[in-house]
Amino acid sequence: MSVVTVFFGIALAAATAAVQAATQAEKQADKAWAVAQKSGCTRCHAIDRAKVGPAWQDLHQKYQGDAGAQARVTAKLKNAGMDHPEIKAYARDVDVLIPWIVAGPEKSQEAFKQGYKRAEKAGCTKCHTLDSRKGGPAWKDIAAKYKTDRGAETRIDEKLKNAGLNHPAIEIRDKDRKVLVPWVLSL
Repeated sequence: MSVVTVFFGIALAAATAAVQAATQAEKQADKAWAVAQKSGCTRCHAIDRAKVGPAWQDLHQKYQGDAGAQARVTAKLKNAGMDHPEIKAYARDVDVLIPWIVAGPEKSQEAFKQGYKRAEKAGCTKCHTLDSRKGGPAWKDIAAKYKTDRGAETRIDEKLKNAGLNHPAIEIRDKDRKVLVPWVLSL
């Protein structure tokens, strides 16, 4: 075997491992995000901005490099009610969320697809795009504007629910807004 063949084999193995790791991280993010929504965690937390509670990325920074962090946070959530509101999550759900938060929460590609799908369905894409102004501001500009506003989700939800005052009238169901608004704010 030549040196080139060996080098190529090593490079291919490294690239394959990197793709598999990225795919695994994406699956973990999708699963963790689904659990966070189902358990109600997204009412108080977002990946990259403070809401009622701290951003998960801030918690990641706090616990990064702390060997006992996962066990302490897991115990805190499983015994909620002390300094964390009681949550409706099974122990297996907490076991999905905590490693994701401690490892550095990534945005879920599935959540992105669902958010965009709801925006298309409601007709939002007639006036908004992801990163450039169309008839209305870009969603990334909206997210940036409200980055530090803890009540942003409620205000935007109300604006869409009562559309016609400061926003063109649209028909969007409550369950669609519950996906759409956090998605826009996560961009």
